[in-house]
Amino acid sequence: MEIWLPRNWTGRFLSTGNGGLSGCIQYEDMAYASALGIATVGANNGHNGTSGKAFLRNPDVVEDYASRSVHTGVVIGKAISKQFYGKSHTKSYYLGCSTGGRQGLKSVQDFPEDFDGVIAGAPANAFSGLLSWSGRHYGITGPPGSESFITEEQWKNLVHPDIMQQCDTIDGVADGVIEDPNLCDYKPERLICSSNVRDKSKCLSGGQARAIRKIFSPLYSPEGELWFPRQQPGSEDASIIAAMYSGKPFPFTVDWFRYSLYNDPEFDVTKLNMTDWAYSEAVNPFNINTWEGDLSRFKSRNGKLITWHVEPAIVGEATVLGLSGKL
Repeated sequence: MEIWLPRNWTGRFLSTGNGGLSGCIQYEDMAYASALGIATVGANNGHNGTSGKAFLRNPDVVEDYASRSVHTGVVIGKAISKQFYGKSHTKSYYLGCSTGGRQGLKSVQDFPEDFDGVIAGAPANAFSGLLSWSGRHYGITGPPGSESFITEEQWKNLVHPDIMQQCDTIDGVADGVIEDPNLCDYKPERLICSSNVRDKSKCLSGGQARAIRKIFSPLYSPEGELWFPRQQPGSEDASIIAAMYSGKPFPFTVDWFRYSLYNDPEFDVTKLNMTDWAYSEAVNPFNINTWEGDLSRFKSRNGKLITWHVEPAIVGEATVLGLSGKL
């Protein structure tokens, strides 16, 4: 944990969050806030490094990651700030994105007295479903060379332009933006190669089209319960292609199932299935799923919450459904 105490203190206090599975302090956020005269604290989620290996047979670290690290940093940081400046802060804020966004939502529910205002960007909410959904992509596409694998060039040069052609003008304007991806019922079958096509670099196989259909489909439990919404058409940029559709298991899913859920470093994540996803939902360590739908205590303190989405690897619809009590 670190706390930065600027000389030009404005009386305000801010805690930063974290990202991914990492235990790395967000120094860029600390620099930003402290430059504005805000006493700023950052913590390491109870472990160092960017992987989840520290979770292995160590539930204390998992609890730190779920919420305890941020809250502890706030309590200690406020005490240090008061001792250093000789008086208490006037306002307390939080700034985080991705995992940091999830930590922000966790804070306003479980520790509503910690902050007066929270910015929870792209929150990794419905965490169990998110990592199961992220890990599902490898099972859909397989490794490079598989019948259903879609190359980066195909995503960029075939699939994305076709999605934009089908869905850009749903709102009546051709502007390169799908205003509401939920209205986009993308049909990849239009790109399937005809039987007489020789150059198949400009079309898809039936297996590839079926894989894309599955990627743009929600993840449900065997009983029909929504675990995580579908990927949003139009989100297929370079970052998500590399993270989700590269023909490798998603690294956060690998670490979470190996080191937190199963405590088995040799667990074969390439064979994840419905049983594993159901187990993840059932275990939900320290309510890592986060959202419980009750902000009444935070609201009663006149707390303010801003949330937004910009990260395609975390589907914005999950936050919308969560805040409306549907996920």
